[in-house]
Amino acid sequence: MKKLALIVGHDKKQQGATSHKNLKMSEYAYGREVAALAQRYAKGKCDVHVILRDYIGITGAYNRAKEIKPDACIELHFNAYDGSVQGTEILYHDDRDMDPELERRFGQKLLDNMYEIFDRGRRGKRGKKEPQTRDERGWYNVSRVQAFPCVLVEPFFGDNPEDAQMAKDKMDEYAHSLIDAFMACFEKNSEAKSKSEERRQEIMGQDSEVATDQNMTENKPKKKKRGSRRKRKG
Repeated sequence: MKKLALIVGHDKKQQGATSHKNLKMSEYAYGREVAALAQRYAKGKCDVHVILRDYIGITGAYNRAKEIKPDACIELHFNAYDGSVQGTEILYHDDRDMDPELERRFGQKLLDNMYEIFDRGRRGKRGKKEPQTRDERGWYNVSRVQAFPCVLVEPFFGDNPEDAQMAKDKMDEYAHSLIDAFMACFEKNSEAKSKSEERRQEIMGQDSEVATDQNMTENKPKKKKRGSRRKRKG
């Protein structure tokens, strides 16, 4: 069965962005609710492991995800600005990923599902952001792991009245959409992933053979050179 890690953004001491009175939840509180709903919905479909950043921080959370060895990871957040902005976006960083194409495809599927649920028109589709430096928002989160796809989701602006109301009304649908996106990408990707793994093993085998050949060459007994002196004619 496929495995998905859900990291709840922020922690109970520093709960992230606050929201409009239509929602009345912090990023952390909303993320915990969504993670629990997703986990229940996923039963029989995939294994969902919920990871909290409490007392372990961002690095600790991603280290825990590495121990689980999931097929993918989603970190749950929401945005806030000045109350007037709406929209949905994701953050990811695939420069050194083992399968960057899969991460992009997974991110796009998450986006498409959220666009539909939150009824995003042209202005609400904020797209995929790929932070490149430490100074850019989200870089430290999405650059933690290369072994499996990691996507940070920002489905709405919690301080916007309309977004906050949608976040409250469509919490179940949103949670389910995360699992649906995961299953759509990773169930279909099983065969491709198997071939990718075979290729990786093949490359590793070739590297091993080259190293073995080099060792054999280095350790091969050297033939004694025959004397080069010519016999003097008497």
